[in-house]
Amino acid sequence: MKVGELVEITRAHIGTPIGTIGLIMERERRQYTHGYGYIYTVHLVGKPDTVRTRRFLGKDMRVIK
Repeated sequence: MKVGELVEITRAHIGTPIGTIGLIMERERRQYTHGYGYIYTVHLVGKPDTVRTRRFLGKDMRVIK
């Protein structure tokens, strides 16, 4: 996944149900003991003004084609 792609959330979080649509705004590489991974900042569509951006792991979303 890369910045600018449209994604669908596949794992529910508090305040973010499955099927929510969003746009990837930022990708941050993180180092872990077993290797590395990415955390994505996603601007969610249709959310109230309070919280429009959330951070997700790549496994919690899929790219919409």
